[in-house]
Amino acid sequence: MKVNLMIIGAQKCGTSTLFKILDTHPAIAGSKPKELNFFNLTKDWRRDLPSYEKHFEQGENKLYVEASPSYTFFPGAQSQSAFDQRYPIRRFHIWDDIYEYNPDTKFIYLVRDPVDRIVSSYVHHFNRRFTTLGIEEAVLKDRLFLDATRYFTQINPYVKKFGRENVLIIDFEEFIRDKKSVVESVSHFLGLDPNLYSDYESAHFNAASENEWIHHKLDRFEAHLSPLRKIAPSIYSKYVGRKTIPKPKLSADFEKMIRTLLEVEMRELGRLMGKDLSKWMLAY
Repeated sequence: MKVNLMIIGAQKCGTSTLFKILDTHPAIAGSKPKELNFFNLTKDWRRDLPSYEKHFEQGENKLYVEASPSYTFFPGAQSQSAFDQRYPIRRFHIWDDIYEYNPDTKFIYLVRDPVDRIVSSYVHHFNRRFTTLGIEEAVLKDRLFLDATRYFTQINPYVKKFGRENVLIIDFEEFIRDKKSVVESVSHFLGLDPNLYSDYESAHFNAASENEWIHHKLDRFEAHLSPLRKIAPSIYSKYVGRKTIPKPKLSADFEKMIRTLLEVEMRELGRLMGKDLSKWMLAY
C-alpha cells in the first residue's frame, strides 16, 4: 500500500471535520489517529515506513488518507515555545520526502481568514497549556502563529513539486456555508462517487470548543485520569483539564499588523486559487 492522500492544513481550518467526512467513504481508509506527523517527526522515515502504514486498514482500491497540518509548518522548529519543544525533529523540506515516498500523492489544503486562524490557534495552544501568555504577546514570541498562516509560502512547494492539479485548496468559509458543494468538489478531485459518504450535514466545526482540554504533557495518561475528575475535581481542573477559553479580541492595531505582514501571502494565494481574497487584506 501507499498513502496517496494527505490533508496538510492549515491548522484550525476544518481539517478534522473534512477528515471525518472523507473517512466515511467506502473507498477511503483514514489513518488512526488522524494526525500521524510521520514525515516531520520521524528520524528515519524510510526505515520506519512499516510502522507508518500500520495506522491504515488496508484493502483493495483504497485511498489512504492522513491529516497532519504540521506538514505545512515550514520552516518549523524555530521558536522556543512548548509546542516546538514537544516536536523537536521537524524536517525542512517535507515535500521532497513525501515525493520520494509516493510521487502520486494528492493534497488538500484548507485556508481561512488569517486573523481568525491565528486566534483559533492561540485558543488551542492556551487550552492545551502550550502557552500561558496573552494572545498578542504569544504571537510576537512564537513565530509559528504567523508562519502557519503564510498560506502561499506553505502550499507553493507542494504545488511546484506535485503539480497544481494534485493540490486542492479549500476556503474554510465556503466549507462552512455549503458542505455539499465542497464535498462534491473534493470527490471530483479524488475521482470518487460523492453519493457514498455517510450523512455529513450534521458534521460540526470546532467540535472540541465545548470540551475540557487535557494538558499536553498528560496525553499518554488521558485514559487513566477520568476518575480524578470525580474524586478531586478542583485538582483536576487546576492541573489536568481546562474548559476552553472564550476567543480573545485583538486590538485594532495588532490586527492591522497581522494583515499587513500577511498581505502579500494572501494576494499570491488568491492568484494561485483564482479567487479574490481582498476581504482578508487591508483596505487602504
